[in-house]
Amino acid sequence: MHMLANVQQVTIAPFLRATISPGTTVYTDEYDIYSRLKEWGYEHLTVNHGRGEYAPRRRRTRHATLMRNERTT
Repeated sequence: MHMLANVQQVTIAPFLRATISPGTTVYTDEYDIYSRLKEWGYEHLTVNHGRGEYAPRRRRTRHATLMRNERTT
């Protein structure tokens, strides 16, 4: 797992390109930072944590997890 200190599209794009092959299906939550994944060449499906979804129900997959460092001040 890799934690990015500053999670923005500009910081996740290089990380994704370095670690995930184009055309790969990427599952994320519905956070809007991931809205450009299709534009960047990835299939993009979401899970809704509010409905208790934490993993896709389809088949078993190898996946990458991107985590946001959410701090409150």
